[in-house]
Amino acid sequence: MQINDVCFCKRDIISVCTAGGREQQQNCRFYQKSTYKSACMYFVFESYCDCVDAQHNTQYQYAV
Repeated sequence: MQINDVCFCKRDIISVCTAGGREQQQNCRFYQKSTYKSACMYFVFESYCDCVDAQHNTQYQYAV
């Protein structure tokens, strides 16, 4: 598995980010660095993945 092959969003009511920390978040294929802090811009409320593309990706994975 290579960098950017991983999606840390887990399908849920609000997708949960399963990355273990900020360093691991950078390996997510949907990672985009926040402009106001050193973290993924999609990582919100200290545990949730708020990236629509990643959430659609998880829905597709479960549908296949």
